[in-house]
Amino acid sequence: MKPLNLSTLADQFAEYKDVDLSDKTEFKPLPSGLYHVQVMKAMWEEASTGTPFIKWELKVVHGDHMGRMLFKRSYLKEGNKTNLKMLAQDLKLILGEVPALDDPQLMFKLLDKILIVQKRNKDDKGYEIYINGIDKRGEPEVEPANTFQDDDVPF
Repeated sequence: MKPLNLSTLADQFAEYKDVDLSDKTEFKPLPSGLYHVQVMKAMWEEASTGTPFIKWELKVVHGDHMGRMLFKRSYLKEGNKTNLKMLAQDLKLILGEVPALDDPQLMFKLLDKILIVQKRNKDDKGYEIYINGIDKRGEPEVEPANTFQDDDVPF
């Protein structure tokens, strides 16, 4: 991989050495509650223990917290019937069927879906996300995750 040349940016960045913090935006954790979110990314990952999971990146698309992000992980440990059943229920709710986990298009099929999720904050600063439904009311107020412009086409 080619090394980055940051010399020009470094000079510009140096101008902010004494930056004023009085106007810095502070993002507090989102409160527990229901949120309408758009699936921005869904991808297979593997935990350090070898356990596969789906990593979800969800963007709030309606309400006071529009634009904020939530993150969910759906772990699939072999023999854990509870997690397998929960994921099967989530996928059937979103896609209308329980797909094959090895479907190469599975993650793509989840993109841009508008979901209703329940966020439950934990005492130790973590949170859990539960998929409660799919929002069939209309389009999000933000750009879809997989939009393409004419400039994106290489020919």
